[in-house]
Amino acid sequence: MLSKSVPKRIVGFMDLARRIVSQTPDLTAQEIYKRAKDVAEKQNKKISAAKSPQGSLVATLHKHHKQYGLERRRVGREFHYFVEGFRHSHAGSVTMSDNSCLVLSAEVNARVEALVSLGRFPNKEEAQRDLISIGLDTLLAKLT
Repeated sequence: MLSKSVPKRIVGFMDLARRIVSQTPDLTAQEIYKRAKDVAEKQNKKISAAKSPQGSLVATLHKHHKQYGLERRRVGREFHYFVEGFRHSHAGSVTMSDNSCLVLSAEVNARVEALVSLGRFPNKEEAQRDLISIGLDTLLAKLT
């Protein structure tokens, strides 16, 4: 998938970014960077030689995403990345393990985003999953 116009030094990060987005769509560039950094650290590798690797790699993602089959879509005030052609039923939706889709109201989605921005959860996906689990556990405890 490497384009001749993409410098070789960024290929590793962009390949990793594509894998991350393929596995978990609807991430911001900063979330992709953090996940890529975690993968590199686990392999005892440096993700970038730049003085400001996050800024450099986020800019690289913005510039070269199309060449790697990624789409950038504005969600609220931020850009989120998806594999080309990804269909998303609603910005506040959660895909369940049985591939069903739970659509969250705008109010609930705003609360989830607020918790992520406060640093209570690393990203929307984990916040949604954990909060749904907590809510179900609480409801079941009240019913028994």
